[in-house]
Amino acid sequence: MGLKKNILIIGVNGQDGSILSSLYINNGYNVIGTVRSERSNLLRLDYLNIKNKITLEILNPVIEADVNSIIIKYNPEVIYPLGSLTSVGQSFNNPKETLESNIFLIQNICESVRNFNKSIKIFNPLSSEMYGVQEGSIDINKIPSPLSPYGIAKNTCFELGKFYSSQYDLRIYNVVLFNHESELRSRNFVTRKIIESAISIRKGITDSLELGNINISRDWGCAFEYCDYVMRIMKLDNKCSLILGTGETNSLKDFVQHSFEINGLNFENHLKINRHFIRDTDIKYNSANTDQLNKIIGSVPKIRMRELIFKLTQKIEHADSCRW
Repeated sequence: MGLKKNILIIGVNGQDGSILSSLYINNGYNVIGTVRSERSNLLRLDYLNIKNKITLEILNPVIEADVNSIIIKYNPEVIYPLGSLTSVGQSFNNPKETLESNIFLIQNICESVRNFNKSIKIFNPLSSEMYGVQEGSIDINKIPSPLSPYGIAKNTCFELGKFYSSQYDLRIYNVVLFNHESELRSRNFVTRKIIESAISIRKGITDSLELGNINISRDWGCAFEYCDYVMRIMKLDNKCSLILGTGETNSLKDFVQHSFEINGLNFENHLKINRHFIRDTDIKYNSANTDQLNKIIGSVPKIRMRELIFKLTQKIEHADSCRW
C-alpha cells in the first residue's frame, strides 16, 4: 500500500473543519489539523470521534513564517484555511480581527505554496455575504457589493484567489458557500439559537425567543452535505470558481415557524422582536444559482430547510453538543 496523502486543515476544530476531517479520515487520508492554542476547544472532534485520529499542531494563522513552516513540514495535497472569524454579526464588533484573520491567512498560504510547491491545491472558502444585496439568484459572475466587515474580508480573499491563480498559476478553488448549518454550530449563529429556544420552550425551561428582522431570506443547507461537496470539488483536476448552495430560499420567519411547529408550538406566542438586533446593513435576500455546480459535479445539495430543521432538532436535543 502507498503512503497516505496529507490534508492540512487550518482551524480544524470549527464546524466545517471537524466535518471535513471526518470525511477525509474515512477516505483514508492523514489529516493534519491546526488550532490556535493548547486550550482550544476540541469538543467537536470528540463528538465525531476523530480527535485521536488527527495530527494536531498549534498555529497562529496570521503569522506568515508559521504558516510556511507547517506547509513545508507536511507538504499536503490540499490546504483548507478555516481558522478565521466567520460570524457576520461579530464582524461588526471586531472588524480589524475579521479582516486580518481572513485575508492574512489566505495570503500567507498562497505565498508559501507559490515558493514551495505549486501543485498543492488551495481551498478558498468564500461567502454569499460578499455579494450584498442582489436581484435574483447569485452566480459566480455577479459583482460583489459587501455590506459587512466579514463580507469585505471574503471579497478580498476572492480577489487574492483570482490574482494568485492567474498570475502564479496556483491551484486555487474559489468556492462561495451559502449558509450551511449543523448541530456543530455555536450558539452565536441564529439557526442554532432558534432551534435551541424552541426545544427549551417546549420543555418549559424558557418561554420566549428574541430576534431582530425575521423577514430576511436565506438559502440554507446542511453543513455535512456541503462539506461532502467541497471534498468532491477539491478532487477535481482543474481549479474552478463556483457557487455552493441549494437554490431554495426561505425567510427567517419560515425557519422560526417550522422550528416551533416541529416542537408543537406556535411561534407567535413566544417570539419577541428586539430592535437592537436589527442592522440597516442586513442583507434582505439571497439565493444561490446552482447551474454551474450541477454542470461540474453533476448534482446539487438535496437537503432543504424543512428537512434540515428536522435533523437539527433531533441532533441538538439528543446530543451533548451545547458546549462549543
